[in-house]
Amino acid sequence: MTKLSGTRWLSRYRAVEKILAQYLELETFFTINANKERCHSAQLLSNAYKNKTNKVYLTFLCPILKQIYYLNLYFQSANVDFYKAFEDVITTIWSLAGQIIKPLIIIHLDKNLELLSNAMKYDQNFLDLDSCDLGY
Repeated sequence: MTKLSGTRWLSRYRAVEKILAQYLELETFFTINANKERCHSAQLLSNAYKNKTNKVYLTFLCPILKQIYYLNLYFQSANVDFYKAFEDVITTIWSLAGQIIKPLIIIHLDKNLELLSNAMKYDQNFLDLDSCDLGY
């Protein structure tokens, strides 16, 4: 399994991706070990994997982490086109904002990041939870 790094939070995408790919196997492994070995850590992990809310959370988070991960990889490449990189960051920010901010607000912000930052201070600018684009 990919380990989380204390200094490189972008490693989380790879870790979450691996956990989701092996979710059933991990749940089974920790359940067996929690019962067989009477291991407290295995019991905690078994309970975490049995709680389907955790899987839903990771499933929601994975595509967002993936976007940021690949954006970061581009910045680390040898020949970075800084104009394109800046445009990619802006596109990512607006894409994520569009998932949670009301469309009418997004239109009125006219791609201004300072206005977006101010708009996010007010609850009434956010979509209701049922209207948010949370992915599949």
